Amino acid sequence: MPLPRSKRRITMEAVGSPEYWVEFRVITGMKFDDVKRLFGDAKEDAPPDEYIYDLFKNLVLDWNLPEEEGGEVMPLPREQSSSVGKLPNSYVSYLVQEMSEDTGVPDTENLDEIS
Repeated sequence: MPLPRSKRRITMEAVGSPEYWVEFRVITGMKFDDVKRLFGDAKEDAPPDEYIYDLFKNLVLDWNLPEEEGGEVMPLPREQSSSVGKLPNSYVSYLVQEMSEDTGVPDTENLDEIS
């Protein structure tokens, strides 16, 4: 049985920009120690925007996204976290959905009711 893939590259075609792409780590294919290292310091009560910045910083490997049409490619979030804030909201929403898809992490919110 092959190992799960550890990275994925998608185009931004779904949000009307097929010329742009993003390559990111796939959580389900990452080594356990790497996931623990990347998210081990995450605060459960962190604001949603902080979680999104952390997600981009920890998972985005490469991209060709400019701040504006025809502009220079922005620095990767791990190099300059403000790059995420310069993306159109539709891009951020789409990428969060794609990066969070099939993470293999169960919803633990109601586990106390089960046990």
